[in-house]
Amino acid sequence: MPVISKKPFFLFLKDAKISFGIFILGILIGCRSETLSSSEIGKTELTEFKTLVEVEDNLLGVPSILRYNGSGLFVYDGGHGKILELNDRGEIIHEYGQKGQGPGEFASLNNIFITDKHLHAVDNLKFYIYTFDRTGELTSSLDYGEPVGAPPPVPMALGKIVVPNPDNQPVVTLSNDVMFPSQQSDSTLYELSDRNGSHLSDIGKIPEGSTYNLDYNKMKEDVENRVVPSYYRPSAFPVTDQSNSEEIFLIYSAIPKIAKYDMNGQLLWERTIPPIAEVDSVTNRFYETMERLQQADLRNRIDLQYYSSGRSSPSGELFLAMGTNPVLIHRFSNTGELTGRYKLISEGADLLPIFDIDFAGNRIYIVTEEAEIRTYSF
Repeated sequence: MPVISKKPFFLFLKDAKISFGIFILGILIGCRSETLSSSEIGKTELTEFKTLVEVEDNLLGVPSILRYNGSGLFVYDGGHGKILELNDRGEIIHEYGQKGQGPGEFASLNNIFITDKHLHAVDNLKFYIYTFDRTGELTSSLDYGEPVGAPPPVPMALGKIVVPNPDNQPVVTLSNDVMFPSQQSDSTLYELSDRNGSHLSDIGKIPEGSTYNLDYNKMKEDVENRVVPSYYRPSAFPVTDQSNSEEIFLIYSAIPKIAKYDMNGQLLWERTIPPIAEVDSVTNRFYETMERLQQADLRNRIDLQYYSSGRSSPSGELFLAMGTNPVLIHRFSNTGELTGRYKLISEGADLLPIFDIDFAGNRIYIVTEEAEIRTYSF
C-alpha cells in the first residue's frame, strides 16, 4: 500500500499546561446552575433517551469520537485502540485499525472522516492520516509532517474519557482532499491540498491581533483588558458542509465567530455568535478564572473554547456542541443564523460533548462519562 510523503504542514497552538486549566474550567462550568431567559432563541430541553451501548455490555472502554454516516455508527475507542462500526442494535459489524506503531495502527486519534468509499483516521501523535476501505482494510497512509513549535493541542480531560480538541488539526474534505493548518502564510489558517501534496487553495482569515507566540505578560494584559488573548485568536476548526462539497464552515473557537468559505478560499459570509446566556457564561468564567490563576502564577492559564465539536446536516445546517454541563447543542442555518438550542438532560451520568446526529431519524448520539452511548430524539 502506498505511503505518501509530505513536507511539514502542521501548526500547533497549545502547550502542555493547558490540560489542567481546561479541567478547572470544565468543573466551574459543570457546577453552575444555568438560567435561561424566555426571550432567548428556541431553547428545547431533551429529556427522553435510549441507551444504545450500556456499561454492562462491556463493549467500550474509552469512546472519544462518534461518527454516523446514515447506516452505521463509528466509534473510536481509545481503550481498545480501534474504530468500531456499530449497527442500530449496538453490535460490532466492522473494525478499523488497532493500537500500535505499525501501518494502520493508532497511537491516538483526533478525528475521523467518512466519505463515500473510505474512512479516514487522523493520528495526532504519529502525524499520519490513515485511509481504510469500508471493510476495514488499510488502503493508504498520509504522512503530514513532524511537529514544529509548541506541542499539539491537549484534549479536554473529563473523567476517564478524553474529548479531542479539533482546533487547528487536519481535516479530510468530502472530496478526499486535506486541509492542513497553514505554515506557509501569515494571513490564512488552513491550506487545502490534494492527496499528493499539491497546494489547491488557502482557506480562513487569521483574526487581527493574532499571534502564535505565547507571551504570558501579553496574555495577562489582554485578560485585564477583557479582550480575547492574542494567542487564542487563531484557534479554529472546520466543519464540512454535507450539502455542498465545495463549501466548508470555519468555527473560530475563542472569538466566537462562524464563517463560510468555498474551496477556492473565498469568504462567503461570517457571523458573530449572539451573546446568549451560555456564551456569556463561558466568557465571564474564562476571565474570572484567568484573573485568579494569574494572581497565583503568571504562567497559569486555561483555554478559551466556546464549541468543542460540530456537525452539519444533509441540508447544510450546522450543529455545534458546547462543553458545558448539561451539554448544549446550538443549531445554525446554512447562512450562520442561530435557529435553535438543545439542552440535553441526563439521568445517572453526565454527558460529554462527543456527539453526532442521525438526521433522517432525528436522533442525537452522545457519549456519557460512564462510556455509554445514548440517543436523544429531537
